Amino acid sequence: MDTNPAAEFEWFIDGVKQTDGVLPPTEAPPEGNVDLVDTISTLTFVPERADHDQRVSCKVSISTNGATEAEKGVTLKVFGNNYFANNFK
Repeated sequence: MDTNPAAEFEWFIDGVKQTDGVLPPTEAPPEGNVDLVDTISTLTFVPERADHDQRVSCKVSISTNGATEAEKGVTLKVFGNNYFANNFK
């Protein structure tokens, strides 16, 4: 996300803020524009059957005089068992 100042990210699963699996955001100026900051945030986790139909969302905040927030998410569809999650840790 190209902004100035850099965007701040928060990750949620069914409305519960996540801290485990959240990688530190990466920041770099986008190509050709040194006035903005390109910020990327990543949540890494292995969904389990119990996560079926839970909503994973990311809330982005930009701290400016007119503070801006946006949130996007997806609903997980997890089918099958936990064979891989339980046997390949």
